[in-house]
Amino acid sequence: MSIEAISATLAHSKAKGTTKLVLMGLAWHTGDDYEVGCWPSQTTLAKYANCSERQVRRALVELHESGEIEMLHHGGAGFNSERRSNRYWVRIECPESCDNTLQHRTSTTQ
Repeated sequence: MSIEAISATLAHSKAKGTTKLVLMGLAWHTGDDYEVGCWPSQTTLAKYANCSERQVRRALVELHESGEIEMLHHGGAGFNSERRSNRYWVRIECPESCDNTLQHRTSTTQ
């Protein structure tokens, strides 16, 4: 779990509703090394957001199109080809006015 990813998501994401809950789920699964990414299943994200897997897929597309996440689609190769989890990277950018602390205060909120 990356507290940095979670706090940046809470402070700076433009996502709303279910989409933001899906993003929070991704942030929850992100480790301390952002470059490794995370790979929760869509079933897990649906449980977090209390929605359907189809809604999760729509939210992931929306987050990808907005630039708040990057996705790498899993092709099914590997240990168990029946279980396919994509890899995700949370890409929330702090504005220049952010103090880059866990509180992510901006000059307008300080």
